[in-house]
Amino acid sequence: MEQIADYVNALVNAKEELSSHSKEVSKLAYEFGIYLGLGLKDLNNLKVGGMIHDIGKVEIPEHILFKTDFLTDEEFELIKKHPLFGYEILQRTKHSFSKDVLEIVLQHHERMDGRGYPHKLKDKEINPLAKIVSLCDVFSAIINARSYKNSYSFEYALEEMKKGFGTQFDSELGEKFVQFMNQKYVNKINQHMTIL
Repeated sequence: MEQIADYVNALVNAKEELSSHSKEVSKLAYEFGIYLGLGLKDLNNLKVGGMIHDIGKVEIPEHILFKTDFLTDEEFELIKKHPLFGYEILQRTKHSFSKDVLEIVLQHHERMDGRGYPHKLKDKEINPLAKIVSLCDVFSAIINARSYKNSYSFEYALEEMKKGFGTQFDSELGEKFVQFMNQKYVNKINQHMTIL
C-alpha cells in the first residue's frame, strides 16, 4: 500500500484535480461494487484500481494534460496512451498488482463497441471491473470542473451517460449504476433533511 500512496502523491504533485478525481473514482467504484454485491477481493481491486487508474497521466507533459484550448491530433493521441503508460509503470514496480488492477488501469477507456483505447477491445473482452471504473470515471469527469470545462449536475451526468449505454458502456451495468446513483442521491437528500 505504501507504493500506491507514492503513486497518488505523484498525481497530487502533477495537479490537485487529478488526485481528487482519482480518490472520487476509487470511492465511487468501491461503493458501487458493494451495491452490486461483489466480494471483498473485487472490492479491494476496485478501490486500488480506481485510485491509480490514471497513473499513466504522470507521463503526459502538463502543458498538454491541462491545456485549456483544443488538443491537436498529436496531443490527443498522446493522451490516449495514458492507460498503456499506467500499465507499464505498474509492471515496473516492486509491488505485485493483481491482474484485475492492471486491467482496470489498461482498459478503463475501452468501449463496448470496440471504439475505445488503447486496444479497441469489445464487450466481453473488457474486464468487468474496468467497466465499473469506466462508469465512475466518466461520471466524476462530468460533474467536476476541469481546466478545460465547467462542472455539470448529477442529473445531467446520468442523462449524458445513458446515451452511451450499449456503445460506450455495458447497458445492464449502466442501468444499475443509474439506480445506484439515484439511491445514493436520495439518501444524501434524506440525511440533509434530517439535519434540518
